[in-house]
Amino acid sequence: MTNQRLVGITYAAFGLVIALFVGHLVGSFGISALNQPILGQQDWLWSDAIGAVIGIAAVIVAWRTPKFYEQSLEIAAELRRVTWPTFPETRASTIAVIIATSVAGIILGLFDAMWQAFSNRIYTPGL
Repeated sequence: MTNQRLVGITYAAFGLVIALFVGHLVGSFGISALNQPILGQQDWLWSDAIGAVIGIAAVIVAWRTPKFYEQSLEIAAELRRVTWPTFPETRASTIAVIIATSVAGIILGLFDAMWQAFSNRIYTPGL
């Protein structure tokens, strides 16, 4: 896959995300005219159409801006040079993170329990 194709696919994916986000955002404004179906079809609302137009416009602007497009190509080229970890390295790192998080959670839980007992003795001396 060439860098141009990778950038094009990424632009299309971001355009879709922008279209969905803006469509839901516009639909949540509560303006009833924007939540009406287009031409009587229940699947497409005016807010969805507005989101799709804005998403497509964002992709076109990003594609047609030379500085932005060149920067995207440089990023794609740099990502090809990255040495990604193997599955065993990823698994080992994940296990290490889970163990460290569990130990930290246990220590914080013990500190919290001790602080609660200490606070209960101070605020309720009759117990």
